[in-house]
Amino acid sequence: MHNVIITTAGFYILVLYFPLALMLVYARPYLWHYTLAVFLGMLVGYIDANSSEVHLPVLLLLTFGFFFAVAKPRKPLLLILVLAVWAPAVEWIKIMSGMNDKILADGVGSLLAFVPAALGVYGGVLMHNAIGKKSSATNESHR
Repeated sequence: MHNVIITTAGFYILVLYFPLALMLVYARPYLWHYTLAVFLGMLVGYIDANSSEVHLPVLLLLTFGFFFAVAKPRKPLLLILVLAVWAPAVEWIKIMSGMNDKILADGVGSLLAFVPAALGVYGGVLMHNAIGKKSSATNESHR
Protein backbone atom coordinates (compact mmCIF):
# COMPACT_ATOMS: atom_id res chain seq x y z
CA MET A 1 0.00 0.00 0.00
CA HIS A 2 2.78 2.43 0.89
CA ASN A 3 4.57 1.80 -2.40
CA VAL A 4 1.35 2.56 -4.30
CA ILE A 5 1.13 5.92 -2.53
CA ILE A 6 4.73 6.83 -3.45
CA THR A 7 4.21 5.67 -7.03
CA THR A 8 0.96 7.58 -7.48
CA ALA A 9 2.12 10.74 -5.70
CA GLY A 10 5.43 10.73 -7.58
CA PHE A 11 3.71 10.37 -10.93
CA TYR A 12 1.28 13.20 -10.29
CA ILE A 13 4.02 15.47 -9.01
CA LEU A 14 5.82 14.95 -12.32
CA VAL A 15 2.58 15.63 -14.20
CA LEU A 16 1.99 18.85 -12.23
CA TYR A 17 5.58 20.00 -12.75
CA PHE A 18 5.21 19.83 -16.53
CA PRO A 19 2.83 22.81 -16.97
CA LEU A 20 4.84 24.73 -14.38
CA ALA A 21 7.96 24.03 -16.44
CA LEU A 22 6.21 25.20 -19.60
CA MET A 23 5.29 28.50 -17.96
CA LEU A 24 8.80 28.93 -16.56
CA VAL A 25 10.45 28.29 -19.91
CA TYR A 26 8.03 30.69 -21.60
CA ALA A 27 8.74 33.41 -19.03
CA ARG A 28 12.47 32.76 -18.75
CA PRO A 29 13.72 30.87 -21.83
CA TYR A 30 17.33 30.99 -20.66
CA LEU A 31 16.37 28.63 -17.79
CA TRP A 32 15.21 25.78 -20.06
CA HIS A 33 18.37 23.84 -19.30
CA TYR A 34 17.87 23.82 -15.54
CA THR A 35 14.11 23.36 -15.84
CA LEU A 36 14.66 20.20 -17.85
CA ALA A 37 17.39 19.07 -15.44
CA VAL A 38 14.98 19.45 -12.50
CA PHE A 39 12.34 17.40 -14.32
CA LEU A 40 14.80 14.65 -15.23
CA GLY A 41 16.19 14.64 -11.68
CA MET A 42 12.65 14.23 -10.36
CA LEU A 43 12.14 11.41 -12.85
CA VAL A 44 15.30 9.69 -11.60
CA GLY A 45 14.04 10.04 -8.02
CA TYR A 46 10.72 8.50 -9.07
CA ILE A 47 12.47 5.62 -10.85
CA ASP A 48 14.80 5.06 -7.89
CA ALA A 49 11.86 4.94 -5.46
CA ASN A 50 10.15 2.27 -7.55
CA SER A 51 13.21 0.19 -8.34
CA SER A 52 14.96 -2.45 -6.29
CA GLU A 53 18.21 -1.98 -8.21
CA VAL A 54 20.32 1.15 -8.56
CA HIS A 55 21.73 0.49 -12.02
CA LEU A 56 19.20 2.50 -14.01
CA PRO A 57 19.14 5.58 -11.73
CA VAL A 58 22.95 5.62 -11.67
CA LEU A 59 23.15 5.36 -15.46
CA LEU A 60 20.55 8.09 -15.90
CA LEU A 61 22.31 10.49 -13.51
CA LEU A 62 25.63 9.84 -15.23
CA THR A 63 24.32 10.36 -18.77
CA PHE A 64 21.99 13.27 -18.00
CA GLY A 65 24.81 15.04 -16.17
CA PHE A 66 27.22 14.41 -19.02
CA PHE A 67 24.99 15.67 -21.82
CA PHE A 68 23.74 18.70 -19.90
CA ALA A 69 27.30 19.75 -19.09
CA VAL A 70 28.46 19.27 -22.68
CA ALA A 71 25.63 21.57 -23.78
CA LYS A 72 26.05 24.16 -21.00
CA PRO A 73 29.09 23.70 -18.74
CA ARG A 74 28.52 26.77 -16.55
CA LYS A 75 27.53 26.24 -12.91
CA PRO A 76 28.33 22.51 -12.66
CA LEU A 77 27.56 22.35 -8.94
CA LEU A 78 24.04 23.67 -9.52
CA LEU A 79 23.52 21.10 -12.25
CA ILE A 80 24.71 18.29 -9.96
CA LEU A 81 22.35 19.51 -7.25
CA VAL A 82 19.23 19.75 -9.40
CA LEU A 83 19.85 16.32 -10.92
CA ALA A 84 20.86 14.36 -7.85
CA VAL A 85 18.90 15.81 -4.94
CA TRP A 86 15.66 14.03 -5.84
CA ALA A 87 16.72 10.43 -5.14
CA PRO A 88 17.76 11.20 -1.53
CA ALA A 89 14.72 13.47 -1.08
CA VAL A 90 12.32 10.67 -2.00
CA GLU A 91 14.15 8.15 0.21
CA TRP A 92 14.05 10.50 3.19
CA ILE A 93 10.34 11.14 2.60
CA LYS A 94 9.81 7.38 2.68
CA ILE A 95 11.84 7.07 5.90
CA MET A 96 10.11 9.99 7.64
CA SER A 97 6.67 8.68 6.71
CA GLY A 98 7.45 5.20 8.05
CA MET A 99 7.46 3.49 4.65
CA ASN A 100 11.11 2.56 4.98
CA ASP A 101 13.10 1.83 8.13
CA LYS A 102 16.55 1.37 6.57
CA ILE A 103 17.99 4.73 7.54
CA LEU A 104 21.63 3.84 6.99
CA ALA A 105 21.29 1.68 3.87
CA ASP A 106 18.66 3.64 1.98
CA GLY A 107 18.66 7.06 3.64
CA VAL A 108 22.37 7.78 3.91
CA GLY A 109 23.15 5.50 0.98
CA SER A 110 20.87 7.54 -1.27
CA LEU A 111 23.27 10.47 -0.87
CA LEU A 112 25.59 8.49 -3.15
CA ALA A 113 23.36 9.69 -6.01
CA PHE A 114 25.57 12.78 -6.09
CA VAL A 115 28.57 10.69 -7.20
CA PRO A 116 27.35 9.59 -10.66
CA ALA A 117 25.81 13.01 -11.22
CA ALA A 118 29.13 14.69 -10.40
CA LEU A 119 31.10 12.26 -12.56
CA GLY A 120 28.74 12.85 -15.47
CA VAL A 121 28.69 16.63 -15.11
CA TYR A 122 32.45 17.03 -14.74
CA GLY A 123 33.02 14.53 -17.56
CA GLY A 124 30.74 16.68 -19.70
CA VAL A 125 32.62 19.84 -18.74
CA LEU A 126 35.90 18.17 -19.75
CA MET A 127 34.35 17.04 -23.05
CA HIS A 128 32.98 20.54 -23.71
CA ASN A 129 36.44 22.02 -23.13
CA ALA A 130 38.09 19.39 -25.33
CA ILE A 131 35.60 20.03 -28.14
CA GLY A 132 36.20 23.78 -27.81
CA LYS A 133 39.98 23.36 -28.04
CA LYS A 134 39.67 20.99 -31.00
CA SER A 135 37.29 23.34 -32.77
CA SER A 136 39.49 26.40 -32.22
CA ALA A 137 42.59 24.47 -33.35
CA THR A 138 40.77 23.35 -36.51
CA ASN A 139 39.67 26.93 -37.25
CA GLU A 140 43.25 28.21 -36.80
CA SER A 141 44.66 25.59 -39.19
CA HIS A 142 42.22 26.62 -41.94
CA ARG A 143 43.33 30.27 -41.96
